[in-house]
Amino acid sequence: MTKKSKVKQNDDEPQGNAVPERDSVSNIRLSSSDSWFREEDLVQFSKPWLIFEAMFGGVVGFAASGLILLFAVLRYSFLIPLFVPGVIAVTVFLAYVGLKRNRILRYVAARGFKTAFYFRTLAFGFYIAAVISGALGLGYYYGYVLPQFTGLVLPFAGLFSLFIYLYLLWSRILVSSEEGRLCIFQFLVEHDQNGHGYSWLKRGLRVVETRLPSFGRRGQETQLVLRF
Repeated sequence: MTKKSKVKQNDDEPQGNAVPERDSVSNIRLSSSDSWFREEDLVQFSKPWLIFEAMFGGVVGFAASGLILLFAVLRYSFLIPLFVPGVIAVTVFLAYVGLKRNRILRYVAARGFKTAFYFRTLAFGFYIAAVISGALGLGYYYGYVLPQFTGLVLPFAGLFSLFIYLYLLWSRILVSSEEGRLCIFQFLVEHDQNGHGYSWLKRGLRVVETRLPSFGRRGQETQLVLRF
């Protein structure tokens, strides 16, 4: 083992909320085919922040499941025995997801950069779902949609809080300063395999363009044009 590798192993001090987490249970290797996709490219939370996410997830799970199941039991009385177990189950599940966030992220990243990238895209879908749920909830609350169904504000409020939590938990999983490099490497992999993948090159160049001003480049100097 060289001195350089020893230094790298000791460089795992927590810095803020987003840090690489090392533990014997969840040391999942990233995809060997994507050797350029490193664990350091992932945004991982420190242990105190994971505890906060677990507590926050438990609160969201309690509120969301309570609102949704309350609407259900008010309409269907035979579901009353399922109310308390359902709320407990969802609360525990979301708390567990928040606590194991880093491990889940490494599990996804082990499938390769492309999988991790689309997983983050799915997180943005949670944001869209939250906006739609919130809009429908307000519409039912004020009677803009169907005045006779104002009770639907309960499940939509629950879904809004659930989707917002999932969006906040998973929207930032890749280190922004490395995303351009990762997209360009993904292009090189796909272009080498089938001659395609130019969409990844475009994404990578766009990321590089946005970062050039931070290096003192202005105006036309920051425009990277890709033509086919």
